Amino acid sequence: MIRPMHILLLCLSCTLGCGNIARAEDLKEFIENLNSGWTNRNYNVVMSNINARLAVDSNDVLGLALKMNYYLWAELNTSNAHIAATSLSNVIHNSGRDDLYPLVDEMVTAVIAVNETNSYTSPQHDKLHTMFPNMFPSIIESVFLYSKLTETNAPPED
Repeated sequence: MIRPMHILLLCLSCTLGCGNIARAEDLKEFIENLNSGWTNRNYNVVMSNINARLAVDSNDVLGLALKMNYYLWAELNTSNAHIAATSLSNVIHNSGRDDLYPLVDEMVTAVIAVNETNSYTSPQHDKLHTMFPNMFPSIIESVFLYSKLTETNAPPED
């Protein structure tokens, strides 16, 4: 059985395969810190790691995807989730990587569908910790999107 952490390691392997070991090590450390903050319910650690990443590059796809989901699932702030979702969508659509449009559109649509009247409640938030005890929700999809965008500067050739 493939576990979620195996998928993350596969994504990291893709990054390593691109020849940038330093970037892969930074990514591994970032993911570990983020997951640790989530596991310990220390949301300040989660957000400070996301913000630190975005301070280096405000268009960082991984940071934007995680920020979008942080606001949706940790802070329960749909307005900020929608802002981050729009930023993420704009970055991907401006990247010219039309092969990634369906993935980002699916991620963003799921967030935009949630609003103030149907947002997650505190009990649902607590259930997320039961469902994802050791891993920030959406980390797999976010790392996958990031790794696909950064593995090559051009879409795959037919």
